[in-house]
Amino acid sequence: DATSNPIDTTATTTEPNNVSFLIDDVSIIENSLRSNGLTRNDATPKAYACFLEQARRYALELLADAQDYATHARRNTIPALLPADLLLAVDLREDGGGGVQGVPSMLPTPEDIADLASEVNRAPLP
Repeated sequence: DATSNPIDTTATTTEPNNVSFLIDDVSIIENSLRSNGLTRNDATPKAYACFLEQARRYALELLADAQDYATHARRNTIPALLPADLLLAVDLREDGGGGVQGVPSMLPTPEDIADLASEVNRAPLP
């Protein structure tokens, strides 16, 4: 009986839209890597997947914050969420709007990493 089948076969019709979202996500990550002097080849597939997940999480957090600001402003018109709400959400982030959960979006310079590594490596291993 086809009506008792719980699998939705219509899900494949939205595949092109999902692919376009993925292409947008990938281009955002590649631009971020490039702005930090890196390329796609500098990140492992696992790290790249992590970048994608963090970018999505950051976007969702910004949208949630912006929606809270629109609600606080008692805006009931459509659209209730305005670009100004998103800009305010970015400005009011604890990380200064440039990172996720307190982690800055700009990577440390290679010199900073070398300095930190030499400091950490001074301590003898047990």
